[in-house]
Amino acid sequence: MKNSSSLSAKKSASTSTTIKRPIQQSVPQEPKVNKSQLGLSAAQIEELEQRLLSLKGEIKAALGGKTDLFNTQAHNESLIKGDDAEVAEKQRQSNAALQEMDMLKNRMILVERALKKIEHGVYGICEETEEPIGFERLSVIPWARYGVKVQELREMRLREYRVSRLRAEV
Repeated sequence: MKNSSSLSAKKSASTSTTIKRPIQQSVPQEPKVNKSQLGLSAAQIEELEQRLLSLKGEIKAALGGKTDLFNTQAHNESLIKGDDAEVAEKQRQSNAALQEMDMLKNRMILVERALKKIEHGVYGICEETEEPIGFERLSVIPWARYGVKVQELREMRLREYRVSRLRAEV
């Protein structure tokens, strides 16, 4: 009997214990960062914005010209008229024009994205590491999305992927 009473006392003692909750630690707030702390001054951002707007106009003009040229060539002559060499050359020129238009369209998308980043105050920040890209790089490639180191890593991975795909096909 002594055994059962001491057993029930232990049970009631174990069920009446309180659950300890971890103490919540305060998370330090990140300091507010102004644009000059990101590595670009307001004058540099303005200069790059003007360059991007200029590029946007040039790309629009080039795309318009290529589109018009492509459309007039399509209406003026058929790709299947002529001997095999002529047909192949027309097809090659047509493909080259389409590739150039595609490249210009992609460049336009990058330029417009960079202009939107300026609007939102995040221009010049690497999309992967969130570190400043640097004025020198943005002067050369104003639509740059990544810092130099990150871009090099991305390109290296892409090359490795292409090589591994080629090896897999063999």
